Amino acid sequence: MTIDKKYRIVISNAVKSAQMDDDTKEWFMGYEHKQIILPDKFLPDQTFIEYHNDVVFQH
Repeated sequence: MTIDKKYRIVISNAVKSAQMDDDTKEWFMGYEHKQIILPDKFLPDQTFIEYHNDVVFQH
């Protein structure tokens, strides 16, 4: 899982294609494209989000 530049949740294809029961998969997919709750101060740094999406996140 990661967040995009607009602070919305992105579920990886690895999670989408993983073997799991339907209830669990539905739970994960319920978060797809949902906006995260942002803090009043110190938003997540876009540089760190880009790094995570480019280097860490497994599509």
